[in-house]
Amino acid sequence: MPTTTSVRRPELGELEALITALRTGSIGEAARRLGVTQPALSKRLRQLEAVCGARLLERSPQGVVATPAGSRLATAALRVLDEVTLLDDVIAELRGQSAPVRIASSPVVADRLLPELLAAARHQLSGLPIELTAANSGVVRRLVDTGAADLGIVATDDPASDPGAPVIATDRVAVVLGRDHPWAGRDSVTLEELAATELVLRDPRSHARLVVDRVMHERGLQIHPLVELGSSAAAVSAALETGHPAVLSDLTLRDDPRVVAVPIAGVDLARLFVLIEADDYEHRPAVVRARTALLTAAGATPAPPAPPAPPAS
Repeated sequence: MPTTTSVRRPELGELEALITALRTGSIGEAARRLGVTQPALSKRLRQLEAVCGARLLERSPQGVVATPAGSRLATAALRVLDEVTLLDDVIAELRGQSAPVRIASSPVVADRLLPELLAAARHQLSGLPIELTAANSGVVRRLVDTGAADLGIVATDDPASDPGAPVIATDRVAVVLGRDHPWAGRDSVTLEELAATELVLRDPRSHARLVVDRVMHERGLQIHPLVELGSSAAAVSAALETGHPAVLSDLTLRDDPRVVAVPIAGVDLARLFVLIEADDYEHRPAVVRARTALLTAAGATPAPPAPPAPPAS
């Protein structure tokens, strides 16, 4: 006869707590991403350890890492959570619904590029709900890495950092000016001129801002923000209202006759926007469909999804 046990099975929330804590390396960050308090997350982890009868995490001032038992459980927990996601998709389809494809992108892409891509792909995306999130590229990467987003569009000035990632668009960081600004008719603006001027800038965590800060630092120059804003659209408005130059992606110029872009002399601030995917995206037909549609609309060639791994023998 099969043996029985009074030990309950782990709850999904407890498994999610373990996986998120290990992915982030931090109880506090895991709680933030799961939308719970840190004490509530710690309670879930303690309950899971009680169910397993083993310590699952090593805690230190530097964060958390898996114990051997935690690593073993995490491997099984990932399979369970993947299957639950698939189950949710099947139930949604049976109810005549589709789980939304979650796309995260940098704000300038969300403002200027993604709407036209989605419009161009509307026939391929017909009936497929899309959930959009705009965030800095670093945040988008974390959302995709943790499975909180299915697809992400991020900026990079180092293509080697995303080998094989399809290119959605090319871009360049430039000085963005109102058409009546004294620099508007120039061929270029020097870094020294920018260092001597109060500038309208994106917030310090945006990719465009990181690129500018790095170049200025390499030249021994200091940047002087007039204002720092969370989106390129807001930065353009501020540049026009204040009459000060903005240093932004030149995608901000799309369909905006009020502004012009002037290159920065002596530096090449070219960058790419690339498409990244969650590790398990090929297991969700809706995500594969959305990915293919976006790449087709952008004129990129979508690489085929990787074949599923063979079952363990």
